[in-house]
Amino acid sequence: MSYADVFKKFKDNNTGTFTNDVTKDVKGMLSLYESAHLRLHGEDLLDEALAFTEAQLKRIVSMLDGDLARQVNQVLKRSFHTGMPMVEARLYFNTHEEDFSNLESVVKLAKVHFNYLQLQQKEELRIVSQWWKDMDFRTHVPYVRDRVPEIYLWILGLYFEPYYSRARIIGTKITLFLVVLDDTYDAYATIDEIRSITDAINRWEISAIDQLPGYIQPFYKILLNEYDDLEKEYSKEERVFSVHASKQAFQEIARGYLEEAEWLHNGYVATFAEYMKNGLITSAYNVISKSALVGMGAIADEEALAWYETHPKILKASELISRLQDDVQTFQVQPNELG
Repeated sequence: MSYADVFKKFKDNNTGTFTNDVTKDVKGMLSLYESAHLRLHGEDLLDEALAFTEAQLKRIVSMLDGDLARQVNQVLKRSFHTGMPMVEARLYFNTHEEDFSNLESVVKLAKVHFNYLQLQQKEELRIVSQWWKDMDFRTHVPYVRDRVPEIYLWILGLYFEPYYSRARIIGTKITLFLVVLDDTYDAYATIDEIRSITDAINRWEISAIDQLPGYIQPFYKILLNEYDDLEKEYSKEERVFSVHASKQAFQEIARGYLEEAEWLHNGYVATFAEYMKNGLITSAYNVISKSALVGMGAIADEEALAWYETHPKILKASELISRLQDDVQTFQVQPNELG
């Protein structure tokens, strides 16, 4: 059955718009609003449904109370499908309390599961934080932002299931390497130092450490050692291909950062096409995604990586969204900054 046929009964035959009867069922509108966020390009009816339900929910939200008011306020702030599962689960406990009145055992089980995941994730964050401290990054590169909790939450947004614990730890560490590299290139190193660091990363051998400035040598050694440990660990499982893919992506982003530094050094304003070609690399989407595959186990096999390497449309779209949203947030002018 076509979904268009299903929606016909909610529309006026004469005007072609949704009828006022729809507005009497607030929970129904909530479900339709959430579902419409999963529409595909060209599904005009769901575009219309989204606009209609959003307008109606905004109109009536002040007239509601209790759980229903909290549900509408939350969904208007952020659709469930665009949130992090762990965060949305916690909010769900708060906004659907009345719906659970007859499901005490189910609620208890859900909360126990949530608390288990939370304890596991706290332990993972502790492990990564201790690693960051043990590597003494604050002493070696004191100009780098300390973003351990923030980066861990990024990776947690990729997968929250208990099975991917090792993958989250690996993904967080490699993303923190990116933070060090990004802050070094953007705010500390000279152009000659940036060129030397990029060359050393692309050579990927400990002998290249001699060409680096002293302050970045500990980082370079830690970077190589960490990847070397991963190669040894995953060669036993015949999954070293995923480590190599992550390493190559890291080398690629270093070249991308260098390109941006060269533009700035030479006073060159890149064309939009040039900027976007390099910007999709420096968005870090590729290196984070490939690094996220390392600890995922058998599901992230060579066939999956080969599919990823074809650069499918869903990947291109994700990279584009990541790049442009990051730029919008970076360059957005706040009202109190206007002169």
